[in-house]
Amino acid sequence: MVFSGIIIKIPYLIVWKIKKHLNKLHQFLIYLDSYQDYKVFESVLPHLKMPYLICVKNRRIKNELRKYGIESQCWPLWGQTVLMARHALHKFPIKEIKKIGIRHGPYHFKDFISSVKYNAFDLYLFTSEAENRIALKKGITVGQSGGYPGLDILKSEEVLKQAEKIKIKLANKNRKLLLFSATWSGSGMSAIHKWIYRIKELAKEYEIAVTVHPKMEKKYLQLLKSNKDITIVDQKNLPVYMNASDFLISDTSSIIAEYCALDKPIITFRVESESKRLTDDIKNLICDISIQVESFDDIRDAINSYEKQKNLKKESREYYNRIMFDDVDVGHGKRCADIINSEL
Repeated sequence: MVFSGIIIKIPYLIVWKIKKHLNKLHQFLIYLDSYQDYKVFESVLPHLKMPYLICVKNRRIKNELRKYGIESQCWPLWGQTVLMARHALHKFPIKEIKKIGIRHGPYHFKDFISSVKYNAFDLYLFTSEAENRIALKKGITVGQSGGYPGLDILKSEEVLKQAEKIKIKLANKNRKLLLFSATWSGSGMSAIHKWIYRIKELAKEYEIAVTVHPKMEKKYLQLLKSNKDITIVDQKNLPVYMNASDFLISDTSSIIAEYCALDKPIITFRVESESKRLTDDIKNLICDISIQVESFDDIRDAINSYEKQKNLKKESREYYNRIMFDDVDVGHGKRCADIINSEL
């Protein structure tokens, strides 16, 4: 258990017992560690049968959600059941609370953490039957396949309409849109250093959009913000730009999986990492669904390869979509909600 969980356990338990005695426990809490977590649940919430209360990590997240018309309350809150997209059980450190987890990203692009941390949940929803089978081999016994609710937002009518507006604008300028993405620079699995200092070289030929990990180093964020040739994409608008873009250029970021679900061309920088969490299976997956490049100078050649062969990597994308998501049709939010409803 996280040390803070040990410290708060007794006082939290005392208050929880009192509220239970007075019949003042919240029935169902949804805990959010960030706005990104809300996006995980966005297509699940309309299908939940039990009234829920959104519980957020702090006031900053509360204010961010309020900007989008989403009301919430700050932790600590006391409930009978909690649903979360993080391993944040130290916030609710007693066994009496039913705990349901859901993956915060598409599939596992890093190896599973300790099975003990998963098995501390009463139920954990993975993105596919294949992922659940892998989890079971790792000793994770509380899993089920729920699909990936983020696909519903990615393919929603409103997102597609906004993306089409961008596409029309770019078509009139005869420009294609490259979406650059990078995972956290401190993970040892990022390739941001391979392109950030040279990205402006492509701005003469292409429109450039960039999205990076929320914990990206400040020096990289400052470089991006100072570059007027690129559009920095936040989490809210990311589904729009994924649909509007023509190519994704990334590293080991899990955005690769979502882009694969759109059946669009992917280019990745080859990453040689010492991290044990970057497994051979994930390396093979990334290699199979993308053209891998060693350096920035190889990007144009990769784009040209896709231009010449319109179906390049298509079969691999279709194969791995089944591995990662079971299917890429909409309706994953309801699928997750139906499983959650049966547990409540």
